[in-house]
Amino acid sequence: MKLGLFLIILCIFTIIIAYITYNIYEYMGNSLEIREINSYKKKCHTINIPTTLSHLIPINDIYLIASEFKSLEFYNFKDYLNGFAAQKKEDNLYLFNIKKQKYEKAKIMDFPGNIPFHPDGLSLYKKSENSYVLYVINHAVNLIYIGKERVEKINLEYNPYNEEVTLFYDSGIILGDEYFLRVDSISVIEPDVFYFTTNKPFPSPGDEEVLINYKKIIHFFFYNFLETLFTMLNIKKCNTYLYYNNVVTKVLQSGSLLNKGIAYDKKRKLLYIIKSMEKELNVFEVHYDNDYYTKLIKKIPILYVGNNIYYDENKDLIYIGINGKMNEYYAIIDSYKKNNNFDKVDVYSGYEIIDPKNNYSINELMIMKNDYKWVSSAIETNDNIYMSSIFTNGIYTCEK
Repeated sequence: MKLGLFLIILCIFTIIIAYITYNIYEYMGNSLEIREINSYKKKCHTINIPTTLSHLIPINDIYLIASEFKSLEFYNFKDYLNGFAAQKKEDNLYLFNIKKQKYEKAKIMDFPGNIPFHPDGLSLYKKSENSYVLYVINHAVNLIYIGKERVEKINLEYNPYNEEVTLFYDSGIILGDEYFLRVDSISVIEPDVFYFTTNKPFPSPGDEEVLINYKKIIHFFFYNFLETLFTMLNIKKCNTYLYYNNVVTKVLQSGSLLNKGIAYDKKRKLLYIIKSMEKELNVFEVHYDNDYYTKLIKKIPILYVGNNIYYDENKDLIYIGINGKMNEYYAIIDSYKKNNNFDKVDVYSGYEIIDPKNNYSINELMIMKNDYKWVSSAIETNDNIYMSSIFTNGIYTCEK
């Protein structure tokens, strides 16, 4: 009896220590690093686009394309669904002309009218010069459609003579119900062969009402403890998957507390995956011999919480949108729910550039406080860095 009680106490003690350690070293971030680098300044400004943008990627030296995703509205889940059902409101893709410094909503010709469009992760597959297929993660949900997790294929053509981009809908791939509202980023290897990451931030919109009821009953500290514990127990549910021959398979050794960005290095045949909570860049070898096989070969520590990732094959550099602390994300959500704004929440964010040629060392790092909150992706083109955010409207750009 005494031994059983001792084991129960030991188990509880171990969980508490794990909780405290996890919060200090992973969940809370490293404030010392932030203080050291916060003095780093560049000439930056915001490009006014009246919405938040989840993923930003370049098409060429003239155009960027970004997915609109209203993350804060998403957390008012019932209003989100009701609004889209009643008003047939949808999100958009945005084109940004770097040369003209102008943006426009991208018109997708022949897009099916019965499918809701809420784009998130993007991947551009180049077929030939000026001809591409854009793969778009679509959280296709409203009260009428009910909801499916889809990957939309959109043919994208660039006309170099009039410098215009046109988009034509091709087809859609429906993923299983187990991935609903959990797919984050996508990276295309070959036509209809792609990897995608899943995550489940806690609390997820679907769980929110239940958790709010519990929060009224359970002491705040204990609620936070459960939140972290459930997140840790959810590790096996957050993985990377391969879509090939119309079948989805799990990538081994890719389990994470929060999988985010993914990118493919075609030259080296490597897959780069961001594990946000763990603050890691994981590197997988991609092999093909009548079937696809991936093998984890490196775990690269990154200094901050990573979000989307972009591999630039011309510069041979990896660009990561970063944020200081994971708990800042929840502070923004809480502030928005209570006050409908988050101006008083301090947030560190920026970008981290990794050099694969130099043993994946940091090539460049920029971190800022409150200038542009919660960077979701970062890319470089024409000697400028461009950043997107799921919490702050517009594109933030900095001169190199």
